Amino acid sequence: MKINKYLLLSFTLALTLFVSCSDDDDTTSGLNHVSFEISKDFLVEPGASSSRDIKLYSTNTEDSDRTYNVLVDMDATTADASAYSVPATVTIPAGSNVANLNVTVSDINIGGAGKVLTLMLEQDGSFFYGNDMVLNIKLICYSNEAALAIDFDSYSEESSWEILDASNAVVASSGGAYAAGTDTANEAVCLEDGTYTFVFTDSYGDGLDGTVTLSYDGTTLVDIQGFTGPSTGPISSSQTFTIGN
Repeated sequence: MKINKYLLLSFTLALTLFVSCSDDDDTTSGLNHVSFEISKDFLVEPGASSSRDIKLYSTNTEDSDRTYNVLVDMDATTADASAYSVPATVTIPAGSNVANLNVTVSDINIGGAGKVLTLMLEQDGSFFYGNDMVLNIKLICYSNEAALAIDFDSYSEESSWEILDASNAVVASSGGAYAAGTDTANEAVCLEDGTYTFVFTDSYGDGLDGTVTLSYDGTTLVDIQGFTGPSTGPISSSQTFTIGN
């Protein structure tokens, strides 16, 4: 009888564990957890527009379509509103756990520093939401992509730069002065093979208590280790360099 009691106890414990695990599996399979794929770079054709599909995943499948509202997080977005096109909704089809959101970005004020477009889903309490989609927008460079790094002084709003080709035509620039309070800037500059002049300007005239470097493929092309001026008007520091063949 003692053996039978032990067997009955063991059977009851095993049955309890089985039912408990089955309940956990049912609960997990019923969860509707939705999230964008990992953030990525979004490359744009210079002077044109580029489109790509952004994937949205769910942990489960359902018998009917699921539609979610898509929002642009304006606080985390630096791209011009006129530069992108994002559908208002995205739908995961019935029987599937993935959807494609087609996003288009145009070359509007992207610049060498690039822009950011952050997408998120509007939450209504009917699903668990994962991560936002952060798209790092960059222009495609088909020639030589040099890296510009600037360490500003306390007056970044006085600083600007431009690159001139052999005919003194401006081929790249900061597009004006930087915003006040900017500590550093890291930008990509796309240049054809040739000889250029890099010009860094301080509008106030007292120079730059900082550094500017332009490099390509491990070679430093421009190296400005600060400069001073008379504080009576704009002053510039320039260096000539050759890139490519």
